[in-house]
Amino acid sequence: MRPIITSIFVMFLLSGCVTFKQGEPLDNGVISFLESEYPQYSTHRFKFIKSVDLHVKPILFNRIKEYCKNKNANFEQYTIYSGWCITKDKIPLFIISRTDIDAKLGTMGIFEKQNFVSDNEWTTFSKEFYPYLWSEYNKRER
Repeated sequence: MRPIITSIFVMFLLSGCVTFKQGEPLDNGVISFLESEYPQYSTHRFKFIKSVDLHVKPILFNRIKEYCKNKNANFEQYTIYSGWCITKDKIPLFIISRTDIDAKLGTMGIFEKQNFVSDNEWTTFSKEFYPYLWSEYNKRER
């Protein structure tokens, strides 16, 4: 019986009938901004260790870039599916990455630190889970 219930739950999740809101995004972060200004394009929010992951429709891409610019940070996109907004102090404000969920939902993932995570913890976490971004960033810094 349990596998049947799980299957039905996953079907609702993928069809968009259920919206999840997990984790504690920053009060003035990109996820809070997107959820409040564009709720119709914000689908699912998950927590993952030290990050909050919001899946949004790609139509918001330019708004996300503007948000980064308004925070006096640099928006860098290294591939079609990966990029970030990073401060001059080398602290990522958020990371854009496409996951398996995004391929099914037609969305992209926005990752930022949870409310209780320090900048140092977040930077260390990003180096561990997104080494490609740091590698590309360091190449450009030379």
